[in-house]
Amino acid sequence: MLLDSNVIIAYLAGDVATVALVQTSVAERRVLFASSVSVAEILSFPHLKAFEIERIRAFLDVLTILPPDRLTGEIAGAYRRQFHLSLPDAMIAASARQHNFTLVSYDNDFKKVRDVFVRTP
Repeated sequence: MLLDSNVIIAYLAGDVATVALVQTSVAERRVLFASSVSVAEILSFPHLKAFEIERIRAFLDVLTILPPDRLTGEIAGAYRRQFHLSLPDAMIAASARQHNFTLVSYDNDFKKVRDVFVRTP
């Protein structure tokens, strides 16, 4: 499963459904993934305090972070043209498609992308 930025934020905020999904996945030894784009999005909030950054980093250490490559960019470009997604959303959806992962997100925009399976926590 590839966790979208909003799911990572929900986990960090203590959202019950999201925490349960992550805890179950970890207990079942399933690998959880995130895009490096999500890392940038989450760490870009201007008012983050040092302890919040450390808490974010600690959770990110549990995830496997996927770097973008040319194929990710090509798929993302096609998604932007076809579905009018933002660049971060297109990159995240492209990572899910490229690796054949389920994308876990609260963002309804991803439902337009028919070749990516999207679910909520």
